[in-house]
Amino acid sequence: MNKLNGSLAILFAALCYGSYGVFGNIIGDSFDIFFQTYTRAIIAWLIIVVIVLVFKLWKRIESRSDLNILMYISAFGVLTQAIYYAYQTIGIGLGSIFYFFAILVIQFVMGSLLYKEKISLVKIVSVVLAFVGIYLIFSNDIQGFEPLGIIAAIASGFAVGGQAALSKMVSGKYSGWQISLFSWFLVIAACLPLSLLFNETQVMPSFDMSWFYLVVFAIIGLLVFPLLIYGYKRIDVSLGGIIGLIEIPAAIWFGYVFFQEQVTPTIILGATIILASAALPDIYSIVKKRTS
Repeated sequence: MNKLNGSLAILFAALCYGSYGVFGNIIGDSFDIFFQTYTRAIIAWLIIVVIVLVFKLWKRIESRSDLNILMYISAFGVLTQAIYYAYQTIGIGLGSIFYFFAILVIQFVMGSLLYKEKISLVKIVSVVLAFVGIYLIFSNDIQGFEPLGIIAAIASGFAVGGQAALSKMVSGKYSGWQISLFSWFLVIAACLPLSLLFNETQVMPSFDMSWFYLVVFAIIGLLVFPLLIYGYKRIDVSLGGIIGLIEIPAAIWFGYVFFQEQVTPTIILGATIILASAALPDIYSIVKKRTS
């Protein structure tokens, strides 16, 4: 049951991630990238502060080592924003391929090194299937090889995977909400100065629909990290990385439902293969138990 709950938590987090494209499209050009990032971070951080205070979820940091890990997790959280630069320079197709490749590689490596997780044959088959699906979905969107864009996509993927892997080291001591406080604060500290440095338009809060959607976007965003921390606390980091790829079929479904984006047979096939790759380890585990 513990593993099932962990898998479901990461599944829900992946669905939340998949909805990001919806809000990106709805908000459109209403806000510049660093402005909307630090604004969402402020909204999320304030809500989490209230949750932590009301439910008394804050716990004193036990050691310097724990504090260092929390800061590393937060730094990774800032680096995840590099994917937006990658999408702008090398396109969504190539950016996504390198991004998701980096996520899986770092989670398999860190899972093996930090937690002695076994890289089983079924996990390897799942990863191979997943990348077949990813390639089928994004191959038509490949634009060009820009070195800095590729580096940004890989760095962002490593940051996402590293953040998830490191959270497992402290999730037994501190709540996901408390860990999130550090991450969101560092996003604010990094993106607010960048917004000012690049002379982005600073939009005053108002009651228009753009701000409404930005607030909803922030609320969905603040749910993701506690869900991931809860999930990775209960299952292998490498397995969580595979389940997290459900973000891709979810994003395709959201795009079709909300924006009538074209879904070709190749994309449907790729999404189906990704879903199969995510389900394969659990199916194998169930079959193994029944036959043993």
